[in-house]
Amino acid sequence: MFHRLSAIAVFTALIAGSASAEGTSYVFERGFPANDATIQAARDATVLRRAIEAYKYFYPTVATEAVMQQFEPFGARANEVGIIMPQDPEQQFSVANQDTPYVIAVFDLKEAGPMVVDVPEGPYIGLIDDHNMEWFGDMGTIGSGQGKGEKNLLIPPGYEGEIPEGFTPLYSKTWKSVLAMRVVVQSGDYDEAVDLARRLKIYPLEAESEASSYEIVDVKGNAAPLPILSWEKNI
Repeated sequence: MFHRLSAIAVFTALIAGSASAEGTSYVFERGFPANDATIQAARDATVLRRAIEAYKYFYPTVATEAVMQQFEPFGARANEVGIIMPQDPEQQFSVANQDTPYVIAVFDLKEAGPMVVDVPEGPYIGLIDDHNMEWFGDMGTIGSGQGKGEKNLLIPPGYEGEIPEGFTPLYSKTWKSVLAMRVVVQSGDYDEAVDLARRLKIYPLEAESEASSYEIVDVKGNAAPLPILSWEKNI
């Protein structure tokens, strides 16, 4: 009822000849803008509203892109090199917990095709998001293997090939995706976590017969600010 009354009040003001929004006066005659100032104010308000909507809508995508670029200075590369971090203050990573180390791996499925993430038995807790920060799979203790080990297969958009037996298919809606894997060691020893992280096997499905050459770089002690923080200041 309140919204209906508000709409009626605005409509009445337009009929009467004026309305205001955000401190700007709009002058109308017979339902049309009465002067150039009203036309410009309406255009400015529309542009601002659309900019706010675009910012809110694309923020998850931009934030994911920031994570993809964040560790490139340390040698991280899609499909080839990931990182492990203790999640100290030097590593800025939104929504991450500071009580366990994290492995971050970026995938480009357009370049590599289906990618395998072979998680051995152990204290791994992982999830994977697409480029729009939309979840599409869990791994490790919350994955198909329930902590006993599993082979996950990341499927690119539009893929029509067969899914080999023994793999858990995880379907991405975008070409790029990001894996965040926590390594929850009971001892709390970071070196042990690094060792466990490097037991993960990541490789293209077409290279399954070959040994995994995936590398994980330890970024402990290095400042790794999120690029999005500087991007927002330079808009």
